[in-house]
Amino acid sequence: MIHLIDNENLINYNFPMVDEEIINSKKYQGAFPNDIIDIHSVEQINLKVNRRKKEILEIRQIEEISTSIMFKPDVFESGDVIIVFSFISISQNLVEVLKTILDLIENGVRVISLYENFDSMEDSSINLINSLPYLLSFEEINNEFNKRKQLAGFKNAKKRGVQIGKKSYSTDDFPLFYKYYEQWKSKQITKTEFALLLNVSRPTLNRLIEKAKNELKLE
Repeated sequence: MIHLIDNENLINYNFPMVDEEIINSKKYQGAFPNDIIDIHSVEQINLKVNRRKKEILEIRQIEEISTSIMFKPDVFESGDVIIVFSFISISQNLVEVLKTILDLIENGVRVISLYENFDSMEDSSINLINSLPYLLSFEEINNEFNKRKQLAGFKNAKKRGVQIGKKSYSTDDFPLFYKYYEQWKSKQITKTEFALLLNVSRPTLNRLIEKAKNELKLE
């Protein structure tokens, strides 16, 4: 089966669709048997939040299937062909792309990406797949380098007395905390409303409430 896979996120930004004309193009003419063509649409959750106002601006649910499921080898059968417009339909991380393609190839699936001019049946494309071990080694040393660089930065900041990480809030940082605390205790407001009034996250509010309880015990 030939799977034409469109990524709705690409189409939203005016990238071309993957359609049946590809099968009849000069590049691939005669390359496919008279097989069933299955057209998929990959949708990803698109959630935008205004963190200052704590408002959801936009949300788009997965309507058909997510990328994390679509490109699993067990979704396809040996001999299937996958055609995408770009690797970015699979992942925005090249190493993850190559891992996914390698898994598909090892399960007998042919992978074609139009924008990158990639076809797993061609030697030049397989050369890219063969570079995966080198990319993995580079990624490993790059991650280790960044960890050590970050650790050195933390040590230098600590020596200079710079606070590292998020500020640890106390009830003193919020003049109206106990007013809202009493309203919450008497169920005039919900905990979500309490957090919004203070402009803090729920975990931060939980910590403040625990501190408040301890403070009230000491009085």
